[in-house]
This record gives sequence, structure tokens and C-alpha cells, in this order.
Amino acid sequence: MSGRTPVILADGRRVTGFRKTLRRQSPKRPLLDRLHEINERQARRAPSGWEVRVGFLLPRTLCGFVASGPHGSGVTVTKDFVQVSHSSADECFQRACDFLGIIARDRAAFTVTASIISLSRPGEHYGRHLTVSRGTLYVSSGVVPPKVYEPREGL
Repeated sequence: MSGRTPVILADGRRVTGFRKTLRRQSPKRPLLDRLHEINERQARRAPSGWEVRVGFLLPRTLCGFVASGPHGSGVTVTKDFVQVSHSSADECFQRACDFLGIIARDRAAFTVTASIISLSRPGEHYGRHLTVSRGTLYVSSGVVPPKVYEPREGL
């Protein structure tokens, strides 16, 4: 049988048929921490006159349909990471709504986690959940993302 080789454990015991690896898995960082890091790195690469930046990853259902590059004023896509820049968070959410309303018009509702940073206050950042349903953007905060219930066809 494959994978059933003799293994000597750290305490000296010899075990045959031990299938698990002895390598420790490093704990995965939370998604929001990784998004903050990507958002700050992208903000340093492409400086502009905008003060607030909202960044989020596209859902897997939209990854292959959106090209990298600028998508209108203040919206940039880089390898499935969308960064929206403007002078206020409300205006960033409005531009994200316009962008997501176009690319996700006929798709099922989805929720993404967004990172919001302000370039005037470095080190200060927070997260929001962005839910898109039928071209409308809903912004919510909290630990648990909101559930979206859409009506079924034919009802």
C-alpha cells in the first residue's frame, strides 16, 4: 500500500503505516490581514491624488472574465485584485458599485471582503463586506459576512 512506510517519530518510536506527515502546517493569516497588505503594497506602487483606497479580491466566478488594467476613473484590476481610489470612502463604494454592477449584472449574488485604507492616516485600516445582488452594492461591517437569499426561478 502506498504511503505506509516505517517512520521514526521524534521520541524515537518506530511506527509502520503512519500516513500523516511530521511537518507542521503554519497557521493561515486571516483574509483581511492579507488584503490590507496587498492594498498597501498596490497603493505604494501607483501613487495618485486620491486619499482613500478600497481593495478586494474578485470571486472565483468572475476571475476569468475581468482583464487586468484600469477600468474607469480610479478603478484598477491587477490579477483578480480590484483597487478603487478616491477622496472619500463613500465615493469609493459608489465607484465599486458602478464597476461591480456592470461585470456582475446577470450573475448570482456574492459577498467579498474589502480592505479600506486611508493614505492620510498610515497604519489605520478597516474592513467591510461588500455584497452584490442584481447590480446593487450593499456595504456591511461585522465579523460574519451577510447571507443573501435570492428568489428561485418560477416562484
